[in-house]
Amino acid sequence: MRLADYRLRIYRRFPHKRIYQVVIYLHKTKSKKVYQDFFEIAGMTAHFNVIRIWETPAETLLKYPGLMPFAVLGQTRNATKTLRTAVQKISAFSDEDQQHESMAASYILAGLRLKSELISQVIRKDIMQESITYQAIINEGIEQGIEQGIETGKIERQGEIALRMLKKGFTIADIVELTDLTREQVQQLQVAE
Repeated sequence: MRLADYRLRIYRRFPHKRIYQVVIYLHKTKSKKVYQDFFEIAGMTAHFNVIRIWETPAETLLKYPGLMPFAVLGQTRNATKTLRTAVQKISAFSDEDQQHESMAASYILAGLRLKSELISQVIRKDIMQESITYQAIINEGIEQGIEQGIETGKIERQGEIALRMLKKGFTIADIVELTDLTREQVQQLQVAE
């Protein structure tokens, strides 16, 4: 459905452009949807190409710089060896930005097939850390950690306030209203006291 929507949006802006839509499945699955190349509702059909990356020979993916990070997910007898080959080829890129981005993509995609320890042995983290994609992922994790920490701190503080209120004889209803804790949370504090 999403591809049909994209196709219509693109068509509205560029009615004379030819549109090629592709869905790439990264993970082998038993779902029958990976073999479906159209979306149909009454009176409308949208066709698209499907690539099941695990059916694509890794050697083919290793021929093209933009596809090298996908090679580890391709058809191969030895995924670790394929990752090593991709990393060697990516390390030879003259454009450092392209090298760093491809290395980060390889690291992330390899995680769908190989263990983290093994990937870390093959891909040097210092090269990958130069990637803006890698930095964005790290920054997002830090921001989420800070937000979680603030939220946890708020809840703990509300719990401390609720305990003091219980000791002073406030009703559970008043504590719920004044602290934003749920009735169950206040009751749990009351039992724990």
